[in-house]
Amino acid sequence: MNTSQQLKKNYHFIKYQKLIVVSVLIGFSSTLLAIILKRITEHYETILLIKAKEHWFYLFLFPLLGLGMIYFFRQYLFQKKENKGIREIFETTAQRRNSLPIYKIPSHFINGFITVIFGGSTGIEVSTVVATATIGSIAQEKENLFNRHKTELICAGVAAGITALFFSPFAGILFAWEVISKKINAVFLLVCSIATAVACLMLSLLDEKPLFTVQLQGWHWYALPYFILLGLLVGMHSVYLTKCVLFFKKRFTKIKNTATVFL
Repeated sequence: MNTSQQLKKNYHFIKYQKLIVVSVLIGFSSTLLAIILKRITEHYETILLIKAKEHWFYLFLFPLLGLGMIYFFRQYLFQKKENKGIREIFETTAQRRNSLPIYKIPSHFINGFITVIFGGSTGIEVSTVVATATIGSIAQEKENLFNRHKTELICAGVAAGITALFFSPFAGILFAWEVISKKINAVFLLVCSIATAVACLMLSLLDEKPLFTVQLQGWHWYALPYFILLGLLVGMHSVYLTKCVLFFKKRFTKIKNTATVFL
């Protein structure tokens, strides 16, 4: 083996060593963030729900209070920087030089927490996905060896976060592949497998329960057509919902621009 081959072998050995270490750290950090967000959200959501049952006018007051708090935090704490949801991840992975800034972690954490506990029509899933993707993005910035693996490290954070919420490593890896990466390679499998394994270990040690559980009473093959029909209906509904959101968002954006012109 000549010198260049030896150097190349050593380079890959060191790179994969560091990828394993950073995958463990991403898995631990992402899981910890997801668990904390889930626990405090469930805790305060229960408290406010009990209050709303006792006094009906809280059903109208809480959403207004939540909107006001989110507006205040966005205007003054995060300096009018908007949260675009998962689209932020797409914009980051599409450009090698672009990265998710660190403020996205507290921004999405607070936004998801306040929205859910005050009765907003959303969950903590998107907030968890973007915040954990930011952890992976930050890890990529810390080491020059990871410049080519930003998407894979972002996927590792997302996979660990989804695993922490639903205790399903397969769902975490599948989501990271289908939604974020859209391709599989050796690095993707390595970092996502390690990150989700760390997540599963932490969930087991902490006896953490998933967001919801489904009790299966047995499997019957005659139910298969109904599952296929359910998949088709849900797929059509998701496309319809996405198109509705984009349609109304586009219309409201035009209204805002028109108002700016008149002012």
